[in-house]
Amino acid sequence: MLTTEVLERVVRAATRAPSVHNTQPWTVEVGLSRGRGMVDVRVDPARSLRHGDPLSREATISCGALVDHLVVAARREGLDAEVTVTAGDGDLRLARVSLSPGDLPSVAELELSVATVHRRTTRIALDDLVVDDALVARLVRMVADAQAHLVVLPPGSAARGVVLRQVARAEALATEDLVGRAEEEAWTGRAAAADGAGDGVPVEEPWAGHPGAAPGPGSRRLSDRAGPGDATEHGAVLALLTTPGDSPDDWLRAGRALSRLLLEATVAGLTASFATTVLENPTTRHEVVRSLGLVGAPQVLLQLGYGEPGVRTPRRALGTAAVRGDHLETGGASTA
Repeated sequence: MLTTEVLERVVRAATRAPSVHNTQPWTVEVGLSRGRGMVDVRVDPARSLRHGDPLSREATISCGALVDHLVVAARREGLDAEVTVTAGDGDLRLARVSLSPGDLPSVAELELSVATVHRRTTRIALDDLVVDDALVARLVRMVADAQAHLVVLPPGSAARGVVLRQVARAEALATEDLVGRAEEEAWTGRAAAADGAGDGVPVEEPWAGHPGAAPGPGSRRLSDRAGPGDATEHGAVLALLTTPGDSPDDWLRAGRALSRLLLEATVAGLTASFATTVLENPTTRHEVVRSLGLVGAPQVLLQLGYGEPGVRTPRRALGTAAVRGDHLETGGASTA
């Protein structure tokens, strides 16, 4: 039976979704009527990176990840989740997730729900171990099922070298960008509140002093994670997640595909590491498209491999819920 308590559990679990700098740039409004639930997901402009993400592309990708986490959390509760995409309809609402009683979850669905708890983003170098080709192929198919594309850049390939050169260029330019650095620093070092709720990337890292640790806890720069050997030859998977177009609808699709990719990778024992700076700079993003001859738009660059998981980042508390009859209302920027 779908109750306000079940609906709250679903939303709370969904907020474990990854987001750029753990900004959690979303607002969620939920309703419950006649045993059916509704969850509206919107971008929260106040929590977008105004300098690093002026079009809210990464914020929308983050919201897409939340939508997929909602679907996964709903299935754990035995609920069917139908997603209606509303991006581009003229307001900030990106999607509506309708929930209704469904079949019991399968073993695979339960594994994904457990992965939402254990998934981490690491900011240290991954181990130089090769990921099995069959596993990589399965992840590529899974992303395709989500109507996106995973472009794998094999070790030693010319394409990998091209992308890594653009990564180095973008990260060097970011180092010189004082406004961008200030914005990044504003979202790093944020401590969790006493009740465990919060946002940003915590200062305390359990692997502080690790040889592959970045100089700052919030850094997503690949060059800050000095790993063994040549990055061009490193055994971890380096891949671009692309979408057919570059609209808010595509960004939302990228986030949903990214969420499912990360959860499936977590089930398989892989850890993810992001290198998004190259796609935040319009010049280097364009050069990646041109050099690789990409048909679609690159949305996320990440590594997948074996290594120590990152820290658990804090989450904002859910907004205060007011029950009026059989309707549950939460909303505003205070809602995680």
